[in-house]
Amino acid sequence: VLGERTPRLLAAVLGEGRRIVSTGAPKNIATTTWAFSEALVDAGEFCALVDSHASRIVREGKVIDLVTLLTAFAHLGIRAPGLLEALSAYGGKRLLSEGCAAQEFANTLWAVAVLGDWGRVESGVLEELDSRLVSLLLATERGGGASVPVSLSPSSSPLLQESQLSQWHSFRLAAALEAPHLKLRHPPEELCRHRPHSLSQSEGLCEHGREQKFCKECGGAATAIESGTAGVRGQAETGIESTSRSPSIAASSYTHGDVSRSLLRLGWQHQVEIPVVSHTHSHQLGWQCDTKLYLDCACPETRVAIEVQGPSHFLRDLEGRLTRRQTGRTLFKNRMTRKLGWRLVEIDLRDWGRHRSED
Repeated sequence: VLGERTPRLLAAVLGEGRRIVSTGAPKNIATTTWAFSEALVDAGEFCALVDSHASRIVREGKVIDLVTLLTAFAHLGIRAPGLLEALSAYGGKRLLSEGCAAQEFANTLWAVAVLGDWGRVESGVLEELDSRLVSLLLATERGGGASVPVSLSPSSSPLLQESQLSQWHSFRLAAALEAPHLKLRHPPEELCRHRPHSLSQSEGLCEHGREQKFCKECGGAATAIESGTAGVRGQAETGIESTSRSPSIAASSYTHGDVSRSLLRLGWQHQVEIPVVSHTHSHQLGWQCDTKLYLDCACPETRVAIEVQGPSHFLRDLEGRLTRRQTGRTLFKNRMTRKLGWRLVEIDLRDWGRHRSED
């Protein structure tokens, strides 16, 4: 879905959307929806069709099809009432009974948190899914065992394990803030302790999950502001997939530093790349929460944060043009930021570029 013919291909899919969804195999529907989410193309009409046929798709398909669809909808930030109700009715039971690996549970719970439509899923289903994921993660932390799926054996990729943990932390944070009625077991200390970040070492991230020269703990924040660069957080922030460097992302990274320098010239003292969930928040929650979500510029004393929204924060139309519709991950991060008491100011990189010469 990344080639030059992508717009025409996706447009053709949309043109046949009703036929594909009403008669297509669940696997094909799921992978098609995933293709839209991977390309971050606004496919609201197609997704609405998929959701209206959710009951058939989930009943006739494999459990991985449901997980793929939920994750794709969450990526795109598109409501999925039908899929969530199908998860509640029978999808959750299938996840629990078919010996799924931790990644399927982590993706599902993360998607539920991002979509935020808690009333669509029975509390008992979410509680059981969370309990199973905790057991699988703990088994991996403690060295695995015969009952642990192969994908979660002690030799599993640390990148995969860290991804599952950050997804689970995101689910637990959202549940604490938005669904306190859920009866979830207290997070085990083994899954909440600080650990070196191993996700994006190829991108030069430090143990705190940020680019070393832009990490306050590593003493590099001043250097980052001087040079006008910012960390490309990629998987450190999403907990799902790495993000390769591209001209648009590089421009976005430069703009982070540009905004920070401008704010300093205006006299607003702030920190960069600080966790959305502070130590104070973790203390209030009663456990160390690490969602791998970071604020671009923030003043903890006044609880004011500024987020610079670059190209990766928005969906595209079929011609590849950026829209003003934000991705699910961006919407989720902003929602959690505000729920935690931050006053959030969002700056669209396109608006900053238009007004930059006027300062």
